[in-house]
Amino acid sequence: GSAEFRRLTSTFDKVSYLCELNFSVRKIAAALGIPKSTVQRWKDAQVKPRGLGRPNYLDEDDESKLISLIKSRAEQHNPMTEKDIRHEAHRLAQLKTDHPITSPSSTWVSSWIRNQEEVKKVVPRMIEPERDEACGREEIERWFNDITNQIDPSRFNMFFFVLFF
Repeated sequence: GSAEFRRLTSTFDKVSYLCELNFSVRKIAAALGIPKSTVQRWKDAQVKPRGLGRPNYLDEDDESKLISLIKSRAEQHNPMTEKDIRHEAHRLAQLKTDHPITSPSSTWVSSWIRNQEEVKKVVPRMIEPERDEACGREEIERWFNDITNQIDPSRFNMFFFVLFF
């Protein structure tokens, strides 16, 4: 479905995929922003053009490993930065070859994330003024102090067990 389509990186692969789903040449051309004649030529020939686009930096196996690492670090509340992702992608790609390879480009991470269904970029934002002004620091500290005073030390572990599990 749509997840499979988003994983496709070359325009040719997208055209082939949409042709298999019996979309019209006109709809494919409009959706991908390419000339109808190009879509028709690729559909008729079913031959991949030479030198179209760059090869993927990571193969599917390495992409899966990278996604697993990103998700694992997020679950540990230690999310990866774009620099971390670039470094890990380079490390994974380097393991597949004996000769040195260049790091992915500075725009590679954002392009790669856009094509991933399981990974999304989250950017922190400022707190809304209404929430910021809802209560002061003193009120928050008072609330935490009240809760702390109400906790029975003998049930302390049970309290956190219920709270987190």
